[in-house]
Amino acid sequence: MINDKLKTLITLDKEKSYTKTAQLCDITQPAVTQHIQALEQMYNITIFNKNGRTLTTTPEGKILVKNAKRLLAINKNIEKELYSSYIY
Repeated sequence: MINDKLKTLITLDKEKSYTKTAQLCDITQPAVTQHIQALEQMYNITIFNKNGRTLTTTPEGKILVKNAKRLLAINKNIEKELYSSYIY
């Protein structure tokens, strides 16, 4: 299963809004912040820069998002293959 923090990251990168991300992920805005901060601490990077209300993804953040999307795709393939193996 893909880590919820990575799903939050992907959504925030797409939406560029903590409020919209919280709504889409069905979590609170502080939880979105906690997810991003945890990833930043884990990888020792800054993922997003804020300039007023504008949110931009850093180069390091883009690398993380790209690979998080790959992990999500791999996870979907695993689930699909495992599910199809139970159908006779």
